[in-house]
Amino acid sequence: MMRPGCAYACALLVACSGQDIDIGHGAPGSLEGRTNLDAGGPLGAGIARDRASAIVIRSADLPIASSTSSTVSGGVSAGVSGSSASATGPGGSAIDPDLRYVFIGNGPPTCTDPAAGALCDFFRVTIRVPSVLFVPGVHFLADARILATYSTRGPARDGGDCEGGGGDFVDGTFEIVETGSALTVRLMDTVKPGFDADGSYPIAQCL
Repeated sequence: MMRPGCAYACALLVACSGQDIDIGHGAPGSLEGRTNLDAGGPLGAGIARDRASAIVIRSADLPIASSTSSTVSGGVSAGVSGSSASATGPGGSAIDPDLRYVFIGNGPPTCTDPAAGALCDFFRVTIRVPSVLFVPGVHFLADARILATYSTRGPARDGGDCEGGGGDFVDGTFEIVETGSALTVRLMDTVKPGFDADGSYPIAQCL
């Protein structure tokens, strides 16, 4: 079931890249094998061997293409033009420009392309956090004020294609750890939809 506010978040994140972005609310794809991630280290033999990384970016600073139209999971078409994605939400309500978006994945995500990723061997976790909650401490991913989703595509098959899926990422916790000016995000006890994102990731701050 799509959580409140999720439809708009999907439309917003579709605009982060010129390619189709599936942050998903459909049934997860059937992926072969699982992966392990320990303190941001290399992934196992399941999805990819690249190092995963993390960034945090404000809603108002999300890179929006001048005109982007794409399809999100479930067959819902969403189009975003200019900077309107961060200005208004459903019903014309204002969107907090200071919402924090944490992107974790092996794309790897960057400040200019948070949704970067290969066609196959790819995973991304996206966590939308109100600015007042983006403080050091442990937070539950199931908190209704937080929107957490994932997108994944498995290893390439003989035909060059791969299975994928996405959905809500609401199991477990994420912890924000502050050490001086450096930030780290730590995922614990999260869902394992063909990949294991548990571990610690230094955060590049696109702020």
